Amino acid sequence: MADADANADAAAAALEGALGAHETTRRATDLPLFYGRADKDVCTARQLIQRFETAAAIAGWDTDQRKCRQFSLILRSKALDWFTFLEIIPDFDIQDWAQVKNQFLNAYAPKYTARATCTNVAELQQRAGESVQDFYLRAMDIYVKLKAQRGAELTNVRYVAPAGQAAGGNATREAIKAEGIEDTSRFFMQQLYVAGLKEEIREKVMERDPRTLQAALEEARAMELIVQDKKKKTQVTAVREEAEEDNEEEYTEEEEALLEKVSAIFKRSGKNPGRFFNKKRPFKPNPNIICRGCGKKGHIEKYCWNKNKKTNAIQDVTDFEIEESLSVNSLSLNEYYGVNSIRSNHLN
Repeated sequence: MADADANADAAAAALEGALGAHETTRRATDLPLFYGRADKDVCTARQLIQRFETAAAIAGWDTDQRKCRQFSLILRSKALDWFTFLEIIPDFDIQDWAQVKNQFLNAYAPKYTARATCTNVAELQQRAGESVQDFYLRAMDIYVKLKAQRGAELTNVRYVAPAGQAAGGNATREAIKAEGIEDTSRFFMQQLYVAGLKEEIREKVMERDPRTLQAALEEARAMELIVQDKKKKTQVTAVREEAEEDNEEEYTEEEEALLEKVSAIFKRSGKNPGRFFNKKRPFKPNPNIICRGCGKKGHIEKYCWNKNKKTNAIQDVTDFEIEESLSVNSLSLNEYYGVNSIRSNHLN
């Protein structure tokens, strides 16, 4: 009985493992369709090849014939026509994955010329609305294309050890040179990436002096968050100020004249009238008010810009008759504030 239970448990575990492996393979081989059209493809030709070869390794597609057949299943439209026409090419083996892969990249991922590469480098600037991460991905795409332009002769070892000095194996020397070339290329891209950042981010990143491309990316991400936070706070403040301005009431012509008279009283007594008014609501003339001096709208006589007229702005009190027994100079502030029930929030 115990042996039967053990066998059942082992069978269940084996089945569970098989189902898990099947699910992993299914997900790995769930590749995007390729149409050969920029408006429908979700990845580039090189990205598709990379994903396909990774899926082939996971799924165990270990023969060229199996790889070529599986690859044809994800092609659609013009890309599928391209694959069908491969059979017409003389001496072409459609069952050879290396040949199919090479033809596919030549058709849908042509190598960039030196001129195109230089143009991409010259335009390596962070664009408006482009995040630090998106700019990094674009820079790395240019880096990959730049690496593709390197000729095989760059990896040739020219160094010859002097007589009597151990030179080491060729493989070791080639690996050392390849590593040096890679380090130089990465340094080159790190400098270009930092130089292409937006000024407000670049200055702060340069102050931290990152020594690698990844370090520069991390610093740029941190500074981008700070800059975005400052912009959000500025925008909120601007919206609030705009809302406050929109809620401000305009003064009537009567209130404008009374405010001018009160201001004149303060000035004659040597006081600053500005400190008696609401600081949050600055003096805002009524655009519909008409000047008694020139007859134009938008200002009162005291602030009239007509240089040809000479008038005393505080002498005209036609619209607001005050008892003859009281002069402007003799009015107290409390008495003056009560004239025509002027609103207290304007004369706080």
